[in-house]
Amino acid sequence: MIGNYYKVAWRNIAKRKLYALINAFGLSIGIAFLPFIYLLQDEKVLINFQVNKENTLPDQQQALSSWPSKMGKRPFAETVNQNAKFEVMLDELSEVQHMSRYIGPITGSLRYEERVFSERFTAIDSGFFNMFSFKQLAGNPAALFKNKTDIVITPKVAEKYFGAENPIGKTVSINLNGESAYTIVGVFEAPRANSSLTFDILVPLTSLAWYQPTWDNHAFPTFVQLESRLTSVLSKQTQCPE
Repeated sequence: MIGNYYKVAWRNIAKRKLYALINAFGLSIGIAFLPFIYLLQDEKVLINFQVNKENTLPDQQQALSSWPSKMGKRPFAETVNQNAKFEVMLDELSEVQHMSRYIGPITGSLRYEERVFSERFTAIDSGFFNMFSFKQLAGNPAALFKNKTDIVITPKVAEKYFGAENPIGKTVSINLNGESAYTIVGVFEAPRANSSLTFDILVPLTSLAWYQPTWDNHAFPTFVQLESRLTSVLSKQTQCPE
């Protein structure tokens, strides 16, 4: 029976070659474009996910060290910042609404009672929660990172250590080049798989033992959320001495 269907289909193709060719060509084009449509939609969803996407951008600065000139290259723009500059921008640029540095993943360990696991940590500033639209599942939004010993985790981490218990208010020990006690103040939905900002556990950058608010370290990727007056910020930037 099935063989007869194939025979009939083949005869129709032989009789209507042009019609069959057009159909086959259209089907091929449709199949070829499916991955592109998927990628475009995936990217659109990722971009639109952030409510403040229009006014949030990486802070770029010119690397003015002698290394580029020695290599025969021009000074380059990079989205990293000095710790001291971070504080100055927050204090002196009224156009800056929120800022956050983003360092990670940092490998360390987390211990709660008898449970100890190696984990990936991400160090940020409190402005991170105002800038990005990650969904908070537990905890008080107004209490996030009020203290240097506050941390935020994802549901996967919460289940690993606490099972069905409420993790909010629990004290854990974190070893990041030295062991310290931290308190869980929030649970956030894990970022999308295609997000460039991923995390399992968020810790305050200023709580890390090696943190120093200096001008000579350019290793801190920084995001800035501006008011709509971007031109005002750019005009101030041109006035800054190189």
